[in-house]
Amino acid sequence: MAARLIGAGLPLTVNNRNRGKAETLFADGARWAQSPAEAADNANVVLTCVTNNQATGDVLFGHMGVTTATRVKRVVDFSTSGLRLPRVSASAFGTRVSPSLMRR
Repeated sequence: MAARLIGAGLPLTVNNRNRGKAETLFADGARWAQSPAEAADNANVVLTCVTNNQATGDVLFGHMGVTTATRVKRVVDFSTSGLRLPRVSASAFGTRVSPSLMRR
């Protein structure tokens, strides 16, 4: 997903729990962020795609997580998180989750 965004000419700031997984993106122009918060502060849209609810919670609400950023406009979570976490996330960001995203 990240490589396609860069290929489309979009600026991209990345963070990963394992920096080595992002290394290939740097040669194509991606910028490294030291934390999810730093990545969010450099973005109009934050995209997350992690393995489970715990990882999503860590990225959003953990130490230096997205919710600690000062400039979050949109968060799109591509993780398989179920219905509870998007509702909690929406509450934390002071927004509502799109009803189309809540259908099963």
